[in-house]
Amino acid sequence: MAGGPYERLLAAEMLTVMGAETLDSLSGASTGSFNLPDPSRYFATVVVFMMLSGVAMFGEKAGKLAAQFGGVAALGMLMTPSKVTGRAPVAGMLAYFSQMIGGGGGQTPQAGTTVGSSGQAVPITTPGVAAGAGANPGLGGNSYTVNPNGTITETPG
Repeated sequence: MAGGPYERLLAAEMLTVMGAETLDSLSGASTGSFNLPDPSRYFATVVVFMMLSGVAMFGEKAGKLAAQFGGVAALGMLMTPSKVTGRAPVAGMLAYFSQMIGGGGGQTPQAGTTVGSSGQAVPITTPGVAAGAGANPGLGGNSYTVNPNGTITETPG
């Protein structure tokens, strides 16, 4: 039975894995660490699910077994860290969705940087200490220092 319920389930599992791998690569885009997806992971995903689809064509029991093994394979692929991002695609996918929901579209200053009145992040050498007389001397604006614990300190300019 071509196109049976088990082949459709295998297709859904494959698309889920490929979507998670894509979102894992896109999850660092708002922080400036955008990575391209790893083509070898896509290729491995397609090969595994193509083989399972071939097994599923041999009948109802073979299809059920292939779909169950496809679920296990999908779980393994989603939990295996990527060599590009260094984390599991599930973690990257969740990070991507939390950025989208949390409104995190802009870049977040890291600890040890000073943000001047112009809004541009200026790196400093010692966390918690502003460089010179302010982040933007000459502009006369306030500067904001991001402390290592995540709090922001305002320094009048």
